[in-house]
Amino acid sequence: MASCPAVTAMAIFLVASICGVIAMATSYWMELDIAGAVKVLNHWGLWQKCTQNWGCKWVYDKDVKIKAGYAGWFQAVQGLYTVGLVFGICAAIGSMVNLCSGGITRCCTNFTATLAFISFLSMAASLALFGVKYHDIYGDIPQAPYQLSWSFYFAVSATLLEILAMVLYLCVGCCNMGGSGVRSYQRI
Repeated sequence: MASCPAVTAMAIFLVASICGVIAMATSYWMELDIAGAVKVLNHWGLWQKCTQNWGCKWVYDKDVKIKAGYAGWFQAVQGLYTVGLVFGICAAIGSMVNLCSGGITRCCTNFTATLAFISFLSMAASLALFGVKYHDIYGDIPQAPYQLSWSFYFAVSATLLEILAMVLYLCVGCCNMGGSGVRSYQRI
């Protein structure tokens, strides 16, 4: 029977993966917000830019004009976040397989925690890069026209949940060992 912390860690991995997919798939990382003006549909995601005039288009569409200063760092954010999300989903799958296989092994616990840690590092790096570049572009403007929006905060939530689940999963593995010297291939 799986322990409550192990099931909780698996549930957190799943919620983190869902939040990460929502953040990646939606186009609200930045949103145009001009005080006192008519609300204009203009928002950016990792993969599309939406405006009131021409709707939503893929960011690499030939009609979408991305400022020269955006190109390199924006692709790095896309790549880092995608890698982090893939590793996070693999960690969620690993935790489910580990629980469904009849018990938790140290090997699987360490492997799943490693996947989660790589996911956390990659996603955190992408968010830090996005935040720094956002601040470089809009930080000195008192009423910046673009504001960070809910998709960005979903990505932050996914990243924090990933590290929380990793720590909990490591605790499950360590606490279940009980200092008994159980070898890594044996069930905990």
